Amino acid sequence: MCNRMSRLFGVAPVFLLFCALASAQGTEQITGIIKDSAGEGLPGVRVIATQTDIDTSAQNGTRLLATSVAVTGPDGAFVLPGLQPGTYRVQATIAKFGTFTRAGLVIRPGESPVLNFAMPEAPLFNLAHIHLLVNHFPTVGFGVGLALFFVSLAVKSEDLKKASLLIFFLMAVLTLVTYVSGNAAQQVIVDNAGVSSELIKTHEDAALLASLFMALTGAISFLGMLQLKRKSHTRAWTVPAVFVLSIITFGLMSNAANIGGEIRHPEIVAEGYRTAGHLELARPLGALVSRVWWIWPMSETLHFIGLCLLFTVVLIVNLRMLGMAKGLSFAALYKLLPLGLFGFAINFMTGMVFFVTTPGQYTKNVAFYWKILLIVLGGINVLYFMLFEEPWRVEAGDDAPLRAKLVAASAIFLWLGVLFFGHMLPFIGNSF
Repeated sequence: MCNRMSRLFGVAPVFLLFCALASAQGTEQITGIIKDSAGEGLPGVRVIATQTDIDTSAQNGTRLLATSVAVTGPDGAFVLPGLQPGTYRVQATIAKFGTFTRAGLVIRPGESPVLNFAMPEAPLFNLAHIHLLVNHFPTVGFGVGLALFFVSLAVKSEDLKKASLLIFFLMAVLTLVTYVSGNAAQQVIVDNAGVSSELIKTHEDAALLASLFMALTGAISFLGMLQLKRKSHTRAWTVPAVFVLSIITFGLMSNAANIGGEIRHPEIVAEGYRTAGHLELARPLGALVSRVWWIWPMSETLHFIGLCLLFTVVLIVNLRMLGMAKGLSFAALYKLLPLGLFGFAINFMTGMVFFVTTPGQYTKNVAFYWKILLIVLGGINVLYFMLFEEPWRVEAGDDAPLRAKLVAASAIFLWLGVLFFGHMLPFIGNSF
């Protein structure tokens, strides 16, 4: 009897531990069938359920976030097991279709919801098409600017130098479009036969590094244009900085472009070439942000601070053009432009953190499309102050010319649009 009781008490802790683990893992599930527009079951759809009511009360700030991933079978059926009771967002993706998102799906104890739906058709025009249109500009266009920059140094021409700096800045703006659209193109072709997923990862890392250097080169080029506009010469550090950065950037961008071309031409790539020993950057960064709970909210805070700096400068400079604060000349305000550039740099870096961590939240979000378009137009808009003399002739008490007023009004409109669509990402595009 004693031996029997001792065995019972020995088994009890194991049984209780098993029950605790099973309870922590979750016993509920979501099932369903996914079909195409013709009503046929759609195999190969990746379905992920993510818990959205996050518990942040755990020790060390750990987020207790329940997720489950499944892929539909031949008949389009899927099962997402091991879920805890709570509120979930279900998202389904597959190449050549749009993204299905169902937010606010509540799982109660003892319930297993059934979710049947048809995948939406892919839009006729998406970021993958944009990538095909612009992916040569950062390499070919930047190469033209680099050649022009070398010529300007050889013949000591400030006009050619200004033109090359302008090209560097424009290519930096277009590189933003090229990079974010590249992730959309990746999602379209990653499941195609003959396409190497490892080569895509290599291209992704190379493109991210090249884009960061391109952004830095564009920022220094903008400062150089501003110096040439006010003093007819650049500061001692500007030209050497652009010289070094432009060479590095062109090499990195050419490498990224070459790898991108090899993705669609596997017959010219040797076994293991390019994928062995390359610098892994994009996905480890995304994993780090997902793992360390405070990086995302810190980036959100910095993003807000940068946006405040940028928009404050936009308002001050452009409202002066529209007739406010006439006691100030435009030349007295130009020193604020580098502060606005600094704010944009903060926005760019934190925005890249967000995008690299969850690219799928953005690449199929129409609000994100509009935000990127307005950022590009805003970058082009600011060139008015670099290329035309009109704003610089506006002295204290003067009224700005009509063209300056139109540019100023459009600048405020564009950056208000960036603010609007940035805040509408969770609502218009059903992200987050």
